[in-house]
Amino acid sequence: MSIKLMYNTYTAMVYYTYFLYATTMGKGNIMKKNEIKAKAFSLFANKGYHDASMQEIAKAVGINKATLYFYFPGKAELYGEIMQDKIPELCDAINGEIATVPEDNMTARLKCIFNVFISKLSDESLIMWKRTMLMCTNEYDQSVKDKAKKLLRERDAIIAETTRGILLNRNISDEKISNYIECSTAAIRGFSDMRLIHMLDDAPIHNKESLADKAWEQFWNGGKSLLG
Repeated sequence: MSIKLMYNTYTAMVYYTYFLYATTMGKGNIMKKNEIKAKAFSLFANKGYHDASMQEIAKAVGINKATLYFYFPGKAELYGEIMQDKIPELCDAINGEIATVPEDNMTARLKCIFNVFISKLSDESLIMWKRTMLMCTNEYDQSVKDKAKKLLRERDAIIAETTRGILLNRNISDEKISNYIECSTAAIRGFSDMRLIHMLDDAPIHNKESLADKAWEQFWNGGKSLLG
């Protein structure tokens, strides 16, 4: 075997070994990050952003705090990444709900958006979105507030874009659509808070679908006039 061939073979083996190592480590890192985010999600939901410490999160995962900082540079970044993951999940949930309803049934398709927020989101997810809203207040650092506001804008953009897609090509003016989106988004926040109040009062809602139906009926009685 020539020296050149031996060198090329050796180089190929080195690159292949590095590829296998990088692939394995990459998958391991992703799995560990997902485990950290899952544990932190529950702690943030149950204790809040301030009271859930990085030390506590590390302990829940079974790693030391230094290792946790290897994966996430700070608590704000960890919280932000957790909630950023919830954006596509929320979008998929709404689109999945709408896909079960015929396109010509505008009212039922609009109701699907209410259903997701009021009956389909887990209790922890609902709490986390509320905590994110509260993080826009002055008791938090500006960087934390900025992250929270960005997340809420993205969440509300999903509501707006989905609603607009349902209402397009139905002979409804842009102004009426915009007014409806503003009111329905505010109503979703309000009825979500109602579900939270039941949870905080230790009065579990045994039929979330029924609550969503009542919320929609109450909103739609006045909301439909915005589109007329």
